[in-house]
Parts: sequence; C-alpha cells; structure tokens
Amino acid sequence: MELLAVRRIEKYFPATKTLANAGISLRVDSGEIRAVVGENGAGKSTLARIIAGIIEADSGEMAMRGKILRFGGVRAAERAGIGIVPQHSFLAADLSVAENLALGREPIKAGIFLDRRRADLEAAELAAEFGFHLDPEAIVRDLAPAERRQADIMRALARGGDLLILDEPTSLLTGSETEGLFALLRRLSEAGKGILYITHRVAEVRSLARSITVLRGGKVAADLPAGELEECELSGLMARAAASAIDDETEDRKVGRPVLEAKGLVLDPRFEAKPFSLEVRAGEIVGIAALAGNGLDRLEDAIAGLRRPALGNVRIDGKSIASIPRNQLRSRLMSYVPAARDTRGLALGSSLLDNLIALERDTFHAFDWMSRVVRGAVAERLSSSFKIEAELSAQTAFLSGGNRQRLLLSRELDRSRPFALLVEPTQGLDVAAQEDAASRIRALARSGVAVLLLTSNLDELLLLADRVGVLYRCGLAHFGENEGGASMSLLTARMTGLVAA
Repeated sequence: MELLAVRRIEKYFPATKTLANAGISLRVDSGEIRAVVGENGAGKSTLARIIAGIIEADSGEMAMRGKILRFGGVRAAERAGIGIVPQHSFLAADLSVAENLALGREPIKAGIFLDRRRADLEAAELAAEFGFHLDPEAIVRDLAPAERRQADIMRALARGGDLLILDEPTSLLTGSETEGLFALLRRLSEAGKGILYITHRVAEVRSLARSITVLRGGKVAADLPAGELEECELSGLMARAAASAIDDETEDRKVGRPVLEAKGLVLDPRFEAKPFSLEVRAGEIVGIAALAGNGLDRLEDAIAGLRRPALGNVRIDGKSIASIPRNQLRSRLMSYVPAARDTRGLALGSSLLDNLIALERDTFHAFDWMSRVVRGAVAERLSSSFKIEAELSAQTAFLSGGNRQRLLLSRELDRSRPFALLVEPTQGLDVAAQEDAASRIRALARSGVAVLLLTSNLDELLLLADRVGVLYRCGLAHFGENEGGASMSLLTARMTGLVAA
C-alpha cells in the first residue's frame, strides 16, 4: 500500500546558485525501507528536509496515503504521520529520554503540572512495543551515540510517525552499533512503518533496503529494487562525470622535500581503523576525499593543529605542529581555508578590509596599521584578485556565501607559505570562480608550495591532485596516483564502503 508519494519536487537556492532537487519523484510503501543514496551535494538532505516540512519546495507535490499535503512546517508534517531523525539530533541534551518524547505534547495533571509518571510510562510502553533497549529516565547527554540514535527514532514515533526519514543515521556509529540499528529498523518495517533511509554508504543499505533511489546532481539517476543493482553499477550511477584530466601545467612542477609529515594517525579509535601516514612534498598537491562522518573533519583539525589526533603526530617544515606558536604557524608556515569558513576563517562582525589584511602582521609596520591608505591598498589588491562584489567597508556577515569564499581564497592564496591546507576550496563558487580558484591552486603548487586538498567533491579531487586518497570510517581506504576519470568508480566505491581497502 502506497504510504508516501513525492512527485516532481524542485528546490533552488539562490545564494549558492544551486538546483538541489530537480524534478525528483519517488514513493514509499507501508512496511518498505527505501534507501536514497548519492554523493555529498546530490540533493539527499534537501529532499529529506522538504518531506519533513523543514523547508518548502519551489514546485512539485507530495501525498500521504493518497491525500495531497500542504505543509505549514514540521508540526504539520508530524500531524500527517511523517517524522524525521536528522543527522544532527533534535534532542535536548539536559532532559531525559521521556521528557524529550513528551516535549511540546506534555501530559498534564491538575491542569498545569507535567505528569512525569505518565510521560515515563508512555516512553516505556513505546520502547516495549518496538523493542528499544533504552531507559526512559536516562539523561540524553549521558547516552552513547547508538542510544541517542534510538532516542531520536523514539521521538519521531512518539509524534505519530508512520513514515520515518533517517538522514545519515550511522555517521557516528561503529559496525556493531550499525547492526543493532538495522535490526531495529527491520522490526519497525515489519510493524508497517515506512522508512526513507538517506545515506551515502551504499554498502550497508544493500542488505537493509527493499528498494534504492540513486540521486546525482539533484536528479534521480536510478530507482530500482535493491537486488537488481550490482555494486559496480551502483558506484557508477553515483559517480559524477570526472573532470577531463589533470591540467598539463602539472608537467612543469618540480616536486621537492616533504613539507607535511603526518605519521601513525588514528583519528577516532571507536572505528578501529588502522593507523595511517601521509606526506605532502613541496610542489605537490595531495587530495584526500571523504563523505560526511568519515573523518575528514578530524583530519582537518589534526593537520591545522586545532585538535590532537587520538594517536600519531604532525610535522610541518620539520617542526612538530604542537610546538609552533599559532600566530607563527598562520603567518609564516600555513595557508588555511577551513570547511567552517564562517567560524574559523572569517570574523563576520568585521569589515572585508579587516578580514583581508588579518594575516599581514609580519609585513606591516606600525605606521602601516595606522594608515588607512596603506591598509586600503593591500585590501583592494586582494579583493580584486578574486573579484569580490562588495565594498571594503561592508560588514562580512552581509556577504553571500560565494563572496565569503572568495574573500578567504583571496587572503590565503596570495602569499606563498610552505604549506597550504585547503578544505572544500571551491564550495559555493560559480563555475567561472571555480576555474579561477583551480588555476590559482595549481600556480601555488608550481611555486613550490605543498598543498593538501581535503574535499567531498571527486571532480575537484581528480582535477587538482597529483596523488589521491580516500577516508572511510576514519581510516585511509585508498591512496595512490591520480589516474583521472578512470579512477572515479573505484574512488566512489571506496568512499561509500562498497569495496574494502
């Protein structure tokens, strides 16, 4: 019996000029587990948020049990029987499981008081009905990741969820915890619940889902029963067209001594990945790709000196990163474009000018800092290099996402420090700006800079990197020479866990 029908859903984000969903249609029947898979940026999470009422589609329609839905937000979606288990939990950390389940729909006694006993009883009954192994009185903050995921699912069920949307539910779970989650989802399916399982880890869903919808570039690339998709075919459907080839300019590069040396790294011991080592030499671009939840953020933190890895050490220019003063690291040794540009890369409350010249302390004299003319001239040069469309006096918070990225690239790619850590460097840029950024990154390497590129975009990886690697569940699942488009399917398979290292 058809539970949910999604027809021709479209969603465009003007700020990033992204058509996230382009005419997506799918259905979920009662008792069915349907997986929606695709690379980062394929449109999976946008689709999930539209169905759950978090954001509104530009066009298209949805129906539950044949009735057209006109959502007015998450509460309206919940009344229709749709619940979401987001990648990042909605739960209030300082409340108990039962209190979270009752939040917004609290049982009342004497007209005004929370009936805690009834809230605990209702949570216990729900846990018993579907086989949850969770204490309703446990405080959410104290729960393990797998227990918190169970609490998220219970919250969705408590709000009448007949259709559950799970967005990347295993991103923080170990292998055994994932198996426990799958057992729970199978019980819910047997009880008649429809499940829309959003993930990029296609290996794990082939044994779970009845049907698989593959998204690529915001469109449906395939919609078939799970048993009809072979692993190699599935990874090929997910993979975007690879960039044509590595630029001929790489032939002019001379690779020198190791600048970055990371040895014996263990990023997260919970995933039991083997220690790995990484080296980037002067004049070389090394690219590491991973999908969300597989350790790219932890690798960024370790290389940037912001968090020590669980095991191992990082050296830049022969020095342990832990021993280098932060101001010296940033001004003299490392260019850094972080993934979290708004919190790590930019001071949003300051002007463009102040952000652009923030790293000029070792080049400016005291008089230069006092001179509006000198500061303005340097900022103007940096701003024009990436064609930032805003006044230098404008507050950075008012810039579009693309212009914020241009600002970061203008500042970080201007000076040749020995090492550059670039994380998702073309994110939010239009096509012309992406090409400009790629050219600048290659020029940086030709000048002798060692470049480490961390990205979830395989096109970007294959376009720029000399050697390429893949992280999966915080371990190095692949590392070798860049073979261009020929390696796209293999890299996709490694990133999603279809093929083990």
